[in-house]
Amino acid sequence: AQGISIEDQNSGSILALPALLLGSMDRECADSAARVSDSLPSVNLAALEEAVTPDDPAVVTLREACCTTGFFLVEGHGLPDSLFNCVFELTERFFDLPVETKSKYIGSVSTAWRGYGPYGSGQNCNLEVKRPELKETFYCGQPPASTESVQEPWEGFYDFLRQFHSAMLQLSRALLRGLSLSLRLEANHLEHLAFQNPIAKLLLAFYPPAAGGDISCGSHTDCGFLTLVCQDSNDSQALQVQQQDGSWLSVKTGRYTPVANLGDLAQRWTNDLYRSSKHRVINSSTLPRRSVVFFNNMDEAAEVTCLKTCVSEERPAKY
Repeated sequence: AQGISIEDQNSGSILALPALLLGSMDRECADSAARVSDSLPSVNLAALEEAVTPDDPAVVTLREACCTTGFFLVEGHGLPDSLFNCVFELTERFFDLPVETKSKYIGSVSTAWRGYGPYGSGQNCNLEVKRPELKETFYCGQPPASTESVQEPWEGFYDFLRQFHSAMLQLSRALLRGLSLSLRLEANHLEHLAFQNPIAKLLLAFYPPAAGGDISCGSHTDCGFLTLVCQDSNDSQALQVQQQDGSWLSVKTGRYTPVANLGDLAQRWTNDLYRSSKHRVINSSTLPRRSVVFFNNMDEAAEVTCLKTCVSEERPAKY
């Protein structure tokens, strides 16, 4: 929960693309209306914090979710509604600024890409797709020094983001306890092993309504360990998760219930027992979608090797 910083890169208008690129539409556009449902398992964090064995019902629910898609809803976390209301008010206020104002905070190499990402900047989530994704972002991470490296859009901007970052970090630590138990390890095992001072960042995202083959965020897996996604409202949600049979599950949840998902490091750590599933965002509604995403990616020096409880004669270590 140390700091959160930002800064500078290129301009903000949607790119005019050659007709040739428009023809190479994301293959996933064609099945954007694929089979969807609104069911994800729910994990109650309060019950998880009281659990003491791998057989506790809350831990069993968590384990089943991790083995199936690696996605689940986080309920019972105890964080006040006001915290989520404020972060979405901040997100809306920033993205509603004029392009020329937001462009003062564009990320660059010198800021480790912290800052504003306008339409068409950066790389697509799906690297096979050439057409720029229809989104704006604002990336915040631990600052490279003890003070912020760039000015803030308005007074109190960073202070509040630090508070939200800290709250998400504590929520993720509570999940780590449940994940440890679910893997038949001591409750504090994962935190002591790799989460003393984890690399953790926030990403604010804005997705306008997508039409005509646009993709808000292409299909991908997260490269880190644990992601928490806070979505603004049910009316403009567009997050979809690919299930093991290839169908897409549409995630429905209110702004006070984060969506958790495991990344590639978690799948590798658990010897492919737990899943890092492909997911995407296609905002097919008539409303803009805003989300706040927290990535907890372990300590910088953490060694990711198959956990002992995930290896057996029948399941030898793959990594």
